[in-house]
Amino acid sequence: MNNILKTLTIILILSLLSCNKKPDLPICINPTDDATNITDSVLVLSWDCSDPNGDKLIFDVFLSESDEGIITEENKIVSATENFSCNIRNLKDNTTYYWQVGATDQGGRFSLNAWQFTTDIIQK
Repeated sequence: MNNILKTLTIILILSLLSCNKKPDLPICINPTDDATNITDSVLVLSWDCSDPNGDKLIFDVFLSESDEGIITEENKIVSATENFSCNIRNLKDNTTYYWQVGATDQGGRFSLNAWQFTTDIIQK
């Protein structure tokens, strides 16, 4: 009887752990995907994201001038933030940027989404 109780407890714990779903894909708010003519000297990147289990989320944000290999420590501009936005400065004129937001929930589940925008002449 004691072994049955232990087995049922283990099954219950494993089933509860396996119910954790990964966060929904982050949604781009600003700038919109494929936005052009960005001239802001300080650009606010913002996104929205939720978790189907209601878990607290943290975000990593990556920015690159290349659409390949974006997710690197070198391209990480924000790490483990609970905010849904960040400010970026020192953008180059007439440049296409690729940005990604990775969302991680309390169970360690991860989702990622990517977008791009292109600058014009940046206001000084």
